Amino acid sequence: MPEIKTFGEVSLVFFNKQYVHAVLKKPVEGDFRIQSQFGGKYQPFIPDKHLIDTAQSIVNFIQDDLLYARVDGIIVNGEFYLMELELIEPDLYLDLVDDGYARLLMKSKGN
Repeated sequence: MPEIKTFGEVSLVFFNKQYVHAVLKKPVEGDFRIQSQFGGKYQPFIPDKHLIDTAQSIVNFIQDDLLYARVDGIIVNGEFYLMELELIEPDLYLDLVDDGYARLLMKSKGN
């Protein structure tokens, strides 16, 4: 999808099915791979309410409890296209959020 090259991929992170933060992952010029090992760059991202609501509906589709989930996708003409729903992914980009680790602890304790 050309939007990966022009805008990047968005990851929305949820703890206990509650939105916590988002990251924009962009490839290097001329590439489509957003992974850091291929030169991709990650930055904090502030999604609009529609994007959060869309990702929330994807997370809510899972009926079981979830400690965390990462909803990855692209934005095409203002709509979110799901690429991956990560439920066992170790990278939640907590290093990009000032209080990311503290928020993880709070959410995992149900606060």
